[in-house]
Amino acid sequence: MREFRCAAVYGNHVLGRRCLSSAVAAAATSAQARSLPSSDFRLRSYQEECIQSVLSYLEKGHKRLGVSLATGSGKTVIFTQLIDRIPPRDDIANQTLILVHRKELVEQAAKHCMLAYPEKTIEIEMGNSHASGTAEITIASIRSLLSKGRIEKFDPERYKLILVDEAHHIVAPSYREALGYFGLNEVSEGSPALVGVSATFSRFDGLKLGAAIDHIVYHKDYIDMIGENWLADAVFTTVNSRADLSKVSDAPNGDFQTSQLSAAVNTDTINDITVRSWLSRARERKSTLVFGVDIDHVRCLTETFRRFGIDARYITSQTPKDLRT
Repeated sequence: MREFRCAAVYGNHVLGRRCLSSAVAAAATSAQARSLPSSDFRLRSYQEECIQSVLSYLEKGHKRLGVSLATGSGKTVIFTQLIDRIPPRDDIANQTLILVHRKELVEQAAKHCMLAYPEKTIEIEMGNSHASGTAEITIASIRSLLSKGRIEKFDPERYKLILVDEAHHIVAPSYREALGYFGLNEVSEGSPALVGVSATFSRFDGLKLGAAIDHIVYHKDYIDMIGENWLADAVFTTVNSRADLSKVSDAPNGDFQTSQLSAAVNTDTINDITVRSWLSRARERKSTLVFGVDIDHVRCLTETFRRFGIDARYITSQTPKDLRT
């Protein structure tokens, strides 16, 4: 059976106050690095376990590590808190680079870093925002970083840590190029630590994650999270829509080919079945989130809900950011 499956960014930089000197940071002991941040903020138990696992592997000399955590587990919180736990490699290697592939992730990481480290310099390398290359924390769009030699202002010898969000992309050519620049395609004594974080390290394009990550040091999926009461319980049900998926081919990523799937599912009959099923099973709920195959499917489903007298609205990638929030 086949399935469907507080800070703001100003101008070119997100800037905080200057931190303590690198000499003070370099003097931090391993025990100090592993202690909790000196604030009222407290990590969840599994978040602390995850950080301790990363630190344990780093202390054993391993450099390229992966962390697998379910959506909703607070991956950004974990890798943000990890930054100060990792001591500088030497007197100058105290900088951190966070690599992401979407604008929203750049902004999210920047906000978390600002909240966690108001005393540090935090900059963005993305689009028209140009980082100096000397900030203690830089959040970069992988596409912008590799554009027109922009990566060259970042001195690999000054970096203690490279963090990669949504790290199932890490073996893509763009990431391999960036990691190669920092000496992480073939690890040496002088390489920074690499920590990749993802909800899934599964790939369907034949590329092997072992080319970039040597050890998955922590894993907790959504079943674990629900069982431990970190995520709300879920009840799954299905509806027989009689959609014919026999002619829908697979995309290179292992999912359905989007346009073909939309043609098979986005029909008046199936949309009508969808809404009637919601009316019979979920009408009393205060709110419902419905996912469509593509933008046209979302629009058509919304119109079908409205024809049944339901106040339905849609949000897509084309919706202005201020309306999305």
